[in-house]
Amino acid sequence: MEKEGLRVLSLFDGMSCGQLAFFKEKIPVELYYASEIEKHAITVTQFNFPNTIQVGDITKLTHKDIDNDEIDIIIGGSCCQNFSQIGNRQGLDGDKSRLFWDYLRLVKEIKPKYFLLENVNMAQKWKDIISKELWGIEPVAINSSLLSAQNRPRIYWVWKRNEKGGYEQVQITLPEDKGLVLKDILEEEVDEKFLCSERLINGFRGKKSVFRERFKLADIYGKGACLVAKHSGAVCTQNYIVCRKEWDKLITDYTPLENKGKLPTEWEYKDLISEGKYLRKLTPLEYEKLQTVPVEYTSPVSNSARFIMLWNAWTVDVIGHIFKQLFKKEK
Repeated sequence: MEKEGLRVLSLFDGMSCGQLAFFKEKIPVELYYASEIEKHAITVTQFNFPNTIQVGDITKLTHKDIDNDEIDIIIGGSCCQNFSQIGNRQGLDGDKSRLFWDYLRLVKEIKPKYFLLENVNMAQKWKDIISKELWGIEPVAINSSLLSAQNRPRIYWVWKRNEKGGYEQVQITLPEDKGLVLKDILEEEVDEKFLCSERLINGFRGKKSVFRERFKLADIYGKGACLVAKHSGAVCTQNYIVCRKEWDKLITDYTPLENKGKLPTEWEYKDLISEGKYLRKLTPLEYEKLQTVPVEYTSPVSNSARFIMLWNAWTVDVIGHIFKQLFKKEK
C-alpha cells in the first residue's frame, strides 16, 4: 500500500515543534512517534496532535518498539544543558547531553532515510566529536533571528542516506531575513499579573541590587535575547521585562559609569524592553510568537510550564525551513 505521508520518529520531542513544522509547511505525515518524558510537553502535544504515538524514554527505546517497517526521518535536539553557555559545560560527559549517544544508537539501529539533529552552539571540541560520529558531517548554523524577533543561534546536522547505506550531508541554505523586531510580537494589552511589583522596580533602582546581574536592556525596535526560563521549586522566572520609555531615569543608579546613557547589553538571564507604558514580563503568547509557535498552542498547561517548555522548544519556522529544503531536494 502506498504511504500517505512521512513516517517520523521524534526524539526529545518536547511539545512536538517538529510535528508543528511539518504541519505548517503542509508536508504530510502518516505516522509520528514521539519519545518524551516531560508530562506537560506530552499534554500539549496530545492536545494539538492527538494521533501522536508516544513511545517513552529514549534510554529505554529500541527499534523493536517502533511498529513500522521503515522510518523516513529521525529528528531531535539532544539535551543542551551541558553544552550551553549557562550550563556546566561538561559536554558529552554531562548527565543530560550524553543522551546524544542514545540518539546515535537509534539512528544506527533504525537506519532512517534522513535525520536532523539540533543543539546550541558549543565548544569546538564537542562539535568535532559529534560530527565525527555522524559520518564526518558538519552542522549548519542558523540564527532564529532571521525568522523571528529573537536572537537564538543554533546548529543543525542534516543528513540523507546514500546508495551505499551511509549518510551524506544535505546542504541547507540560510533563510531570508524577515526583519522582525520585538515590537512586532508585543501584545497591546496584558493582564495585570504580568506587571512588575513595586519591590521588583525598587530592586532595579538599588545600586547594589542583584537585579543588575540578572537583567539586560533591549530596545523594542531590535531583537530580543535568547529565551531563558529558570525553574526553582514551584517558581518560574522569565528573561523578559518591558519597561517605560524613561528607562534611562529608572536605571541611572545602577548603570556602570562607563555605560551612562547607553543600553547595557551584557547582563545575564533577563531582558528589559522599552515599551513606553510600564514594567512588565512577557506573556506566554509573546513567548510563543518568539518561537514562531501558533498563539495558544501551549494553553493546556500552566503559565510556568509554558515558559519552561517554550524556552526548551525549537523555533518552528527554522525547522520548517530545513524540512522544506530537505524534501524539496528529494523531489
